[in-house]
Amino acid sequence: MSWKSLEQVLEELDLEIISLENISPTVFLLKTHEKTYILKFYGESGIRRLINYIRRDKFVCFKNEIEVNRQLLQSDKRLFLFPEMLKTDGKNYILFEHIEDYMISRKDELKEKDVISSLIAFQTSDIRVQHNFYYRYRIFIKRNIPMKILRWSHKVVDGPTHLLLLIKCYLFLLKALIVSKKTNVSLQTHNDLFRYNNMILNKDNQLVLCDFEFVKSDQKWFLIDIIDLCFDLQTFEFDQTLFDKYITELSEIVELNASGYKIQIKVILLRKILGRLTRRDLTLEQRKILVEFIEEILMNRKAYDQWYAVNI
Repeated sequence: MSWKSLEQVLEELDLEIISLENISPTVFLLKTHEKTYILKFYGESGIRRLINYIRRDKFVCFKNEIEVNRQLLQSDKRLFLFPEMLKTDGKNYILFEHIEDYMISRKDELKEKDVISSLIAFQTSDIRVQHNFYYRYRIFIKRNIPMKILRWSHKVVDGPTHLLLLIKCYLFLLKALIVSKKTNVSLQTHNDLFRYNNMILNKDNQLVLCDFEFVKSDQKWFLIDIIDLCFDLQTFEFDQTLFDKYITELSEIVELNASGYKIQIKVILLRKILGRLTRRDLTLEQRKILVEFIEEILMNRKAYDQWYAVNI
């Protein structure tokens, strides 16, 4: 693989740059006299870059984002807004248009109809990203929801008393894989919309979807994005109104099986909470509350039935 330094990438772009601002370790705000751009640079150096290349985790995400954006640019069904990819070498960088005067959105600043219409337009788009066997395998291992549950379930174990809970998680996952049904079409899932992350508002107050590095097609766990938007991991509150409107609109386009929502939502909630438990900045009290929700609600059939009846 031909790795390039940031200086080499900037030289290749051949732009009259007046300022370069580091937004994150791999994202830069690049200004010229005429325009502003976003530059994503796969540019860790030295041994760390070699390790990531061997593991391929970040590189798989980077390649996936390139392919998704290529598909979006070629799509005949561009019914939602997104920052356009302007240039890439397929290995080291992606240059995006910059959404001028954008605002990072919060739930109270977004219109429900815009959230739902943009999400459904994205999920039912004609993106069909083609990866070779290796990349498909890595995406399956890293992003498949049951695989994440399998990898993360040990996080519920604080000692011998939680070993039974771990077994319950594994047995539930096995049951879910057996009984859950597929939709008749593959839907695109963003997989990174928690707390309305990656939904921004442009200067015309229009919703823009961005960051497609975790996108994958899914026929079983397509509710992951709407659950990310509806379920608050801190309060455990669920936005039933948003969920109902989403299901109503999506069912007009795709044939859905309502009887499968119950187990699919439980799987997704388990994955979300286990993902939260992997964070190192959790306090002991926060961790206790999350594990209790898994034990007392998700892994308790009667309690989950009651929670589901009230919230869904």
